[in-house]
Amino acid sequence: MPRRTGGRTAVLAQILCLAAVLLAAPAGDAAAAGPPAWSAPTLIDHQAPFGTPHNAEGVSCPSETLCVAVDAEGYAVTSHDPAAATPTWSLPQRVDPSGNPLAAIACPSTSLCVATTTDGRVIRSTNPAADAPTWDAPLMADPVPDGTPPNWLRAISCPSTSLCVAIDYPGSAVISTNPGAGAPVWTRSAAPLTGNVLASVSCASSSLCVAVDEMGSLAITKNPTATTPTWTAYANVDAGRRLTGISCPSSSLCVAVDANGNAVTSTNPTATTPSWSVTAASSRGLRAVACPSTGLCIGVGLGGNLTVSTDPAGAQWAQKGVIVAGKTITAIACPTTSLCQALLSGTDGATHSTSPGGSSTSWSAAAQIDGTNALRAVACPAETLCLAVDDAGHIARTLNPTSTAPVWELSSEPGDFVDLSCPSLALCVAARRDRVVLSTRDPRAATVSWVRDFSVGTGSLVGVSCPDTSLCMAVDDKAETMVSTALSQPPDPDDLAPRWSAPAPLPDPLPPTAISCPTTGLCAIAGSSGKVATTRTPGASPTWSLTAAPLGPLLTDISCPSTALCVATDFTGRGFVSTDPASPTPGWSGPRSDVGSVVACRSAALCLGAFGGLVTFSTDPVSASVWTRQPTDLPDRTALTGLSCATPDLCAAVADSGHALLRVAAPTNLAAPTVTGAAAAGQTLAAGDGRWTATPSSVGRQWERCDADGGSCSAIDGATGAAYTVTAGDMGHSLRIRETAVNGGGNTSATSAISGVVPFPPPSATPPPAAAPAVTISRADLRARLRRALTPKGTAARLRTLVRRRGFVTSFKAPSAGRLVLRWYSRPKARRGHKKRKPVLLATVTTRVTRAATVTPKVKLTKAGLRLLRAGKRVAVTGRGSFAAPGKASVTATKVVTLKAQAKAKTPRGSARGR
Repeated sequence: MPRRTGGRTAVLAQILCLAAVLLAAPAGDAAAAGPPAWSAPTLIDHQAPFGTPHNAEGVSCPSETLCVAVDAEGYAVTSHDPAAATPTWSLPQRVDPSGNPLAAIACPSTSLCVATTTDGRVIRSTNPAADAPTWDAPLMADPVPDGTPPNWLRAISCPSTSLCVAIDYPGSAVISTNPGAGAPVWTRSAAPLTGNVLASVSCASSSLCVAVDEMGSLAITKNPTATTPTWTAYANVDAGRRLTGISCPSSSLCVAVDANGNAVTSTNPTATTPSWSVTAASSRGLRAVACPSTGLCIGVGLGGNLTVSTDPAGAQWAQKGVIVAGKTITAIACPTTSLCQALLSGTDGATHSTSPGGSSTSWSAAAQIDGTNALRAVACPAETLCLAVDDAGHIARTLNPTSTAPVWELSSEPGDFVDLSCPSLALCVAARRDRVVLSTRDPRAATVSWVRDFSVGTGSLVGVSCPDTSLCMAVDDKAETMVSTALSQPPDPDDLAPRWSAPAPLPDPLPPTAISCPTTGLCAIAGSSGKVATTRTPGASPTWSLTAAPLGPLLTDISCPSTALCVATDFTGRGFVSTDPASPTPGWSGPRSDVGSVVACRSAALCLGAFGGLVTFSTDPVSASVWTRQPTDLPDRTALTGLSCATPDLCAAVADSGHALLRVAAPTNLAAPTVTGAAAAGQTLAAGDGRWTATPSSVGRQWERCDADGGSCSAIDGATGAAYTVTAGDMGHSLRIRETAVNGGGNTSATSAISGVVPFPPPSATPPPAAAPAVTISRADLRARLRRALTPKGTAARLRTLVRRRGFVTSFKAPSAGRLVLRWYSRPKARRGHKKRKPVLLATVTTRVTRAATVTPKVKLTKAGLRLLRAGKRVAVTGRGSFAAPGKASVTATKVVTLKAQAKAKTPRGSARGR
């Protein structure tokens, strides 16, 4: 039955990612066969707050419409709306293939960003504002002699696209005067600038750069673009304190901050001997400063403290409280006085202000910007619904999982979800780690209403399983189980009784890892001890049986599609099978290799497993010793965390990277479409729908006209509705409907049985009132009409058109009622010494005419005609036509018609002879 397979702890998730290497080798011949392929991964969950261990290190905002941040794992993230109330950040993009930490970034414009790494390299993007920025390969800018550690480029400043200055840990400067060029050149200073460890650098323009160090000293250059820039050191301008940041908004103002909360200011930094003043700006240490203008400076630091100066030249500072209490601000970027973006230490994210000179309340709430939420569980109760939950309070839903382009919706239900169970379309239950269970009785509603049950158990919830709408069992990490039989009922606000039972202990004291309840007569729980506990009475006072010995080290998942089968897995990817899990002493066989650490069994004929980013499957889990593998296109270091199959035709998988995959089989026809109604000119035929597997996302119809025997069928132009009105052109033909079902797995067609042959009307002694009177014409004129009817006109005479249309529609003006016969033949040349070869019929039509009128029959190619015309480039055919009026001799005419394959064919010429 559909179920999710989750509840893994953070530690276990890391183990699974590492152990995925065990399945990285090729699978051999067994991998060649398999069920339908999995869709390309779709990232369905990338909203803040993200969950990731990446530490944000630096941020730069060249404008109010672009901010770029870098982290300690070699990734960059971008925001195109940093001034919005809730800025959106892109998914992390790895810009350093080696994964080296990125230490700092500077973006002088929206067309250039330069990031530095801890191994002396720079990485550049010349289109950082693009939806998918491209980054150059890392370039060594600060080389060191062999055998010494690489230099750590700690900070960088780029006042324009023609100058970038970076400083390294040993105290040297690395400069490029063409950072935006095709092949930028970087030059390192010959000696350290101050003799101390440099901490930050700021360049007001191409005539002023200032670097500060961790011992209260600084160095200035007024010619950074020179071939050999001149740096002048000024020692102990801040009494030996640790300078942490500097910002120079102009050549007449520079402001530095230190770890003691002081601001160090100079209004003449370009003077021969600049003067620097030290002012207490904050009662707590400062880590960074940004001055978007000479009239505003923002200092941030320890404990999230914020200090602001609207008169930095006058050294007037005001403490504005804290931005985010208890969090350290490590970097700040202010492209204008209307926007400042700040990074919090570690993985605490970012905050911004659109009025940074105002009070601390003008700053946004902290939000993670670097990573993706980890999807933890998925459940597909039917082919029309799949749900998934993540570890950051989101529930994703798609109502068209079998479609060629499934649409996922995200809703927020705050909390760390660990498991999900949907026994039917009438109940879905989600468990959060914080002892909260949410349930809904209508998961397909336009707006889903989730009911919360609090304090389920006493420990952190691990899993939940509902065999049907009458029973749900949850389990927590204290080896306790809780049962509810009321989740499918509407909540009663006057009933204060808890909907979940009191915790009942399991016989295995070690934390459980997964639960599976296929029916109300069986629940099985896998534990980290390697043992499995089962009960046949999960609803009331469950009595548990426990395996005598561990099946394997640290069981990670279990799936029981019925009381006759359970499959458990361990963290090394091995599987264990029981065919009698409901017995008092279940037996287990195994281990089976290459099963995976996550497992979901739809039935005894289909089980899926996952290990890392690989999917495994077995159509005979009881007997198969090896499961077949299927690789996916998931990102590296991604682990699948949940699997669910609504039917054998639809399975879903989710990963800790926020991606979802769907495996959809192409539709299979269960019942052909039908045609009802009288097959007679002027009557209407109705199409009845066929039945299909795999829930097609669309089903198209096409009416087809066939010959009297039901063969040589072709589509009727424009006839794609559920009804079709029979026309005079259908006389002598049968009709049918073709359905084509389409879904994410492909498309399949099925046709109805043919209708009866549409009859010609019976001869009438009295012509209809509107019938035209018979016209007497000469036999010569009648032959001329027959020759014209034998000759296709315009594009209809091209070989390619004739083959595609399987013939041509002609016109014949009948002088009276009668029988019209038109045929094409080929006359093979007889070889010398052989008998004369018989003509081959290439095309034919016979039409009964009821009165003097113009008829438009279709001359249809035979199979021999199709072969001949398809292979030829210039084909001559002999046409023979006859018309026989009642009681009169037949008139016959012949004509040789030459058919050509050129793109623009004129009306074919021919020679005719009549008799």
